[in-house]
Amino acid sequence: MSAIHHPKHRIAILLLLLMLVSHRIGWAAAIHTETFASGTAGWTKAGAWQIVATNQVLQGTFTKQRVPFPETGAFVATSLASGGAFTGDYPAAGIQLVGFSFMAQDVVPSAALLRWSNPTSSFFRSFASAITQTGVWYRFAFSLRSKDAGQWVGGTAAAFNDGLLDVKTLEIQLTRAGMAAQRYHIDDVFTDTLPVGALAGMKPLRVIWSSLRSTVGYVVEAADDPNSSWNTIDSFVATDATHTWHDGTATNVNQRIYRLRFLEYH
Repeated sequence: MSAIHHPKHRIAILLLLLMLVSHRIGWAAAIHTETFASGTAGWTKAGAWQIVATNQVLQGTFTKQRVPFPETGAFVATSLASGGAFTGDYPAAGIQLVGFSFMAQDVVPSAALLRWSNPTSSFFRSFASAITQTGVWYRFAFSLRSKDAGQWVGGTAAAFNDGLLDVKTLEIQLTRAGMAAQRYHIDDVFTDTLPVGALAGMKPLRVIWSSLRSTVGYVVEAADDPNSSWNTIDSFVATDATHTWHDGTATNVNQRIYRLRFLEYH
């Protein structure tokens, strides 16, 4: 009897080990930019539209309606998309920023959301108010440093922080406006760290900005303290991951703080 059962035990143990190993092997969140240069990269759709990769961008299309009724569609990244870069443990990967480029080709959408979800909660950020023209590429970036920093809508601040430990999907969701056929495009979907500034000199005042995105325009804003109003004082286009910037307006200033935002962000 033992000679018969022993191999079965060995097989059972082997299967158990394989199950444990396969459970541990999986795609993890990573700092990444998806350009769709080779196709959809595993991105899928949700809702009442069709998506296709064309001209190295991802296009979503609502067909013409005969009777008006609401329709929503989404570009969706799961663990099978972009090598799993947009799902998993964001803090462990150093991800503090998520963004993308967007164009409405025919009609400005009635609603536009960036949404990420985990098994127990979902958070979204509207960007519809920034889309004012068709045929124009807009670039967006939203902070993940905290719920308030990115102006995310959803559960509590604690649930936001916990949720980033196990992101299951990332979606860019659009709602059609009117009955006409409508096409929407996304490109350069990315995760990244937040830009960092370090004082490099006082006369003149110089700041070295790092963790920048090349070819992206940035606006420099300044304030006397975090609770006062922020004023735009300069802008630049990053040609590399770092940029040395001079503040020619910092004369007779006892204290000043700075922050960056995307030039294309509205």
